[in-house]
Amino acid sequence: MFKQTLLFTFLVCIFIGCASTEVSESADVNQAKIYQNYYVNINMEDNDSYVDAVFRFGGSTGTTLNLSDPSHVTVNGEKMSGEDRFLQGQVYGASGVYAENNRYEFTFTDVDGNVYTNAIAVEPIEFKDLPDSFDRNLGIEIAWNGAPLGKHETVTVHLNANDGEYSSASASTSLKGATSVTISPKKLHQFPSGLCNVQLVRTISSKLDEGTDEGGKIRGEYESVILPLTIEGEVIAQ
Repeated sequence: MFKQTLLFTFLVCIFIGCASTEVSESADVNQAKIYQNYYVNINMEDNDSYVDAVFRFGGSTGTTLNLSDPSHVTVNGEKMSGEDRFLQGQVYGASGVYAENNRYEFTFTDVDGNVYTNAIAVEPIEFKDLPDSFDRNLGIEIAWNGAPLGKHETVTVHLNANDGEYSSASASTSLKGATSVTISPKKLHQFPSGLCNVQLVRTISSKLDEGTDEGGKIRGEYESVILPLTIEGEVIAQ
């Protein structure tokens, strides 16, 4: 929870500095200049999923848009509802959305009747043969069950320990064909010994197949269950 609070604060700070939270009607702007942004999150720890869609005028950080009738957006055929969210602007979202093969298809129809369809497949990922413990001075290679990394994909492993001050470490790979990610001893130099939590996050992000002149992006994340892991070994002076 502490990690999530810090992350939220960090993201909010970035958001305030970079992206508009103002809301305008989509009927009042040039339809060819609407930027589309889609996001899918599948969280196996919470056994939940949600999707977001944000439309902006003025590029990726421009004014958010309320879709004026008859404009609308659907995900896998289901119409998404919008709301003005604190520090985010107008967001179209849905939770508890489950899709066969984890494939999510967004369809946006503008006020002129132009239709844009964009889909993303979020590949599952879970731990493969995770040991109970490892020596910090040797690091650890963490393998996963699931497809090897493909184009536009990244896998990140997160370690978190509640040691009074709260410590975290992470490592990522974007190497196409990879089936594991390694946390080096250097990343663990200041990490406390003892029990920690570990989680894998698989991310895919790409440009849209069908976009307006302004373009857009689509991104998906698959978060594994969180498992316990014990870090052993004395810290070797650097």
